[in-house]
Amino acid sequence: MGGHVFICYSREDEDFVLKLATNLKNHGVPVWLDQWDIPSGANWNRTIERALNDCDSQLVVLSPASVKSDEVQSEWLKALDEKKVVIPILYQTCRVPFRLNSIQYIDFTSRGPDNE
Repeated sequence: MGGHVFICYSREDEDFVLKLATNLKNHGVPVWLDQWDIPSGANWNRTIERALNDCDSQLVVLSPASVKSDEVQSEWLKALDEKKVVIPILYQTCRVPFRLNSIQYIDFTSRGPDNE
């Protein structure tokens, strides 16, 4: 599956992310989400790496939990290094990582994931 939007997030933010991904999918956005797109028995790391390689862009859901996560950081750093479009989604107030700080983010701190 190529040409999709990879959603990068911390599992602690799962409720928000599932609602956001569902809303995007309902609007025709081809999203890739680990919980939906990694089949049973698949190698987790290889499947995520393939999805990162094949994506056109990446949403990074930012929260205190995600900015502490090495896994989340490695995913968005890979996207930046490969010159992919990275769109930060500010879910909860947190310190935005230095390399993402210069990218315009979408602020969800005062609205829900179903908001148009």
